[in-house]
Amino acid sequence: TIVIAAGTYLQEEGDELEMTNGMSLSIIGETHSDGTPAVTIDGQGLTTGIMFFGGTEASGAINIENLHLTRFLYPLSLNNCSASVMNCALDTNYGYYGVISIINSHATVESCTVTGNQGTFAGGIQVVDNNGSQSSEVSLIDCVIEGNIGTYPYYAIGGVSLYNGHTTITGCIISGNTSAGLGGVFVDASATVAIDDTTVCGNVGYDNDTTQINGDFTDNGGNCIEDSCDDCVYCPGDFDGSGTVDVSDLLAVIGSWGDPYDVKDLLLVISLWGNTCS
Repeated sequence: TIVIAAGTYLQEEGDELEMTNGMSLSIIGETHSDGTPAVTIDGQGLTTGIMFFGGTEASGAINIENLHLTRFLYPLSLNNCSASVMNCALDTNYGYYGVISIINSHATVESCTVTGNQGTFAGGIQVVDNNGSQSSEVSLIDCVIEGNIGTYPYYAIGGVSLYNGHTTITGCIISGNTSAGLGGVFVDASATVAIDDTTVCGNVGYDNDTTQINGDFTDNGGNCIEDSCDDCVYCPGDFDGSGTVDVSDLLAVIGSWGDPYDVKDLLLVISLWGNTCS
């Protein structure tokens, strides 16, 4: 376990952190009082960041928490491993296959911001398998993936590209991504994807294409998928869209109990009873 004190650290060329042969490692940065990362690692536009290769048996495990990664070439690559990335911020980076590249890995990316990055084939996050020892299983939870750019003509994805494995996207915001191909989320026929409580809006692709999600996915409810983010104002507990949390929302939850609503939705209505949203 490597614990990093608050501050800004300049990564020089040749300082890349690369782990192989099934090693396990935790890298944990200090936080500010509000919980945001207090550790910035600056690649100065020259170096790659954290690259993890779990080996042929996929036995390596990595845990990354509370890091701000900026100005890297390929800041974070997870290959054939088990990984958890928590409360990290990635901005102003460049990534060939996304600034978070996930390959043949079981990975959870939670409470992270991926903003203002650029990539050849993906500006934000990409999941793709290359005949490794395991198929990817990925969870994206409470992440903001916003303002990223994909540059390769016709084929690049601005926000999230999912080519293989199974990915769940929960409580995320994927917005304002642009691309010379597709702007928002791409789901290949070889991938399975489930999405819930997620906003996908304002993404723009080639020739002003506003398709927010390209490909098939399972809609588990609570999503807002719109061309304009103005149409995605979130009102917690207002399940019927009336602007007020009241008995109608309680009945909506009870009427669709188990699909998609459960006890957490019931408690949300009760806790916010009477709230209004403009």
